Amino acid sequence: MFTSKHLKSVVIVLIGLLPAFASLANVVGSWQGELKVNQNTSLPMIVHFSQEDSQITATLDSPAQGATGIPINDVEVTAQAVSFKVSAIGMTFTGNFSDANTIIGTFTQGSAQLPLTLNRNQDSVKAPNRPQTPVAPFNYVSEEVLFSNPDAKITLAGTLTKPKRDGKFAAVILISGSGPQDRDETLFNHKPFAVIADHLTKQGLAVLRFDDRGTAQSEGNFATATSADFATDVQAAVAYLSTRSDILADKVGLIGHSEGGMIAPMVASNNQDIAFVIMLAGLGVDGVTLVTQQSYDIQKLMGKKEAALRTERQQDTQLYRQIVNGMATNEIRDYFLQQGLGETAASAKAQQLGSDWMRFFLGYQPQHYLNKVTSPILAINGSKDLQVDAKANLAGLERILKANKHPDFEIKSLANLNHLFQKADTGLPNEYATIEHTMDTQVLVLMAKWIKARI
Repeated sequence: MFTSKHLKSVVIVLIGLLPAFASLANVVGSWQGELKVNQNTSLPMIVHFSQEDSQITATLDSPAQGATGIPINDVEVTAQAVSFKVSAIGMTFTGNFSDANTIIGTFTQGSAQLPLTLNRNQDSVKAPNRPQTPVAPFNYVSEEVLFSNPDAKITLAGTLTKPKRDGKFAAVILISGSGPQDRDETLFNHKPFAVIADHLTKQGLAVLRFDDRGTAQSEGNFATATSADFATDVQAAVAYLSTRSDILADKVGLIGHSEGGMIAPMVASNNQDIAFVIMLAGLGVDGVTLVTQQSYDIQKLMGKKEAALRTERQQDTQLYRQIVNGMATNEIRDYFLQQGLGETAASAKAQQLGSDWMRFFLGYQPQHYLNKVTSPILAINGSKDLQVDAKANLAGLERILKANKHPDFEIKSLANLNHLFQKADTGLPNEYATIEHTMDTQVLVLMAKWIKARI
């Protein structure tokens, strides 16, 4: 999904008076453009227009992000202009025909406005190369599974991979990061969980990965859930594996990425039977510190002035702590109205920051859970991670685990890797789509070696 905070706003003057040559039929077909996100990154965009009787419908593809068939709403076509909305990502497009095969316009998402020119093109944009994504046939068993979370009254869908030989296997459950994720944690056409599962299964482990609740084939409502709710889904996965005759119930461990790296110790703190925990870019600081540091680091690397960043971080910290302490959603809206935002933007910010998920995340205290975890812990961060700062979070984890005299933990900072554990130049999120490799091999090797030493 496009993230407005990482897009650089521009102003474009649309072409005004144009010949009246376009009709509804003229727009039918596929139109292709490049959305210039910043100086180094462009995202291919394809809009497919169809006509039924006098009604025009459309869908949007973003091949670099692995997103196809996104519904387009409120399509309007005149002889001179085209406009539409994509409610799923909060985006609008308005443009004018410069000739029969070109629409020049503006892409808007949140406060970002970017020029986008669409050219008539029946050829689809080639998907980016992802050489690490596993391709069938596999030399291991891959089984589609369903399991239930009785507390939430939902059924979750996933994939269990295991070696082909007979016997019982130690197992790993993969826990995804923030946002609605499928079982492969698909992002920009990368499938990191498929890559991890493939590597660990070839090392003799069983691996369960599953769609987040309310996502892909899993039931439930993602929008109303918090990290605590997602933790119950993981516990349901643990319970499911304990019922299988091919799994060693006392050797089931957890690997969580990002938000999943905070959920893993939440689950292990309530279940002493968890065999091990691996935190990939997991939190070692509280939620407020994490969010403000993330914003500071990304904007600083994008060129924002230090003085402005310090002021913004101080203001955000004060606001977020008030939210943790119970600040009402309408009070959050009033805060942004006083900051000069319009009613619509202020209300949108209030709904986001006042959501149950965000309130839980901001109030998260890692020591509350880590102090109760007795299983071995491996924490890994990339040194160029701008979303979960390696230095601050790994130091925080080490302080907590040492203070608690945890018997078996290891902390690793890996040079030049970003939040997705790719080799990166800057670590900025806009690089994720442009890097071909999904996950640096050293991470896969390190995890497999560490797990095998403990089971």
